[in-house]
Amino acid sequence: MGILRIVTVLLFLGKAWQHLRWGTPNDQLPYGTYLDSLFVFVYLVCAVLVGGLHKKVSSGVVHLFIYLGVTFLLSQTCLSFAQSGWEIPQLIEHTLQWSIPLFWLYQNYVSERPTQRITYFMLVAIALTFLGHGLYAAGVWTQPTHFIGMTRSILGISVPQAQQFLLVAGILDFCVVVGIFFLKVRNPFLIYALIWGTLTALARIVAHWEWDNPVDSFDRWGFEVAYRLGHGGIPFLVWWNRKINE
Repeated sequence: MGILRIVTVLLFLGKAWQHLRWGTPNDQLPYGTYLDSLFVFVYLVCAVLVGGLHKKVSSGVVHLFIYLGVTFLLSQTCLSFAQSGWEIPQLIEHTLQWSIPLFWLYQNYVSERPTQRITYFMLVAIALTFLGHGLYAAGVWTQPTHFIGMTRSILGISVPQAQQFLLVAGILDFCVVVGIFFLKVRNPFLIYALIWGTLTALARIVAHWEWDNPVDSFDRWGFEVAYRLGHGGIPFLVWWNRKINE
């Protein structure tokens, strides 16, 4: 399976897992439980289609479910944005999560080879995601307590040290936002983005892992890793596509 298929399947499975087992922005809405059930069904169908079933059904059915899945993903981003008090980073840091299925559709139904246009859209999605993360990490918006908590848990450092670490990480995020649009320095910034994007995804489960209760730890935090792995996967894909075409 290609990297794009893997991260797309994991995205839909992770989101289905979240809606099935844990809280979502829908919880604040009337009939939120029924909405979550609908979302789980659509996400699971999308995961199965992307995993290989798309080859056995009509393209119309595939497009219908993927577009519906993207609409649901985008609706959750917008709800989170509203519930955060309209914080801009909350809106843009999820860009990769709702756009990844669109990249998969393009690759499977428009062009298997990466075009300049789709590469540009991937770069924009990467930039917006890292910009949103950087605005929080650097303290332009208030540093989220869970950012600080995860950093302290993993690195074993104090609160002020964690805040300083996040500040540096935020500045590097801003460097990625700019650097990936310049061909001469794109590759190093993409490699950094794939490493940092993957590490920040894994941080969710590493920071909260309990060795005496591994099943519950995996159940509670595994889905957050699954739907964030694309934050490293898409930078890898752009880097790899450029590498094999050089």
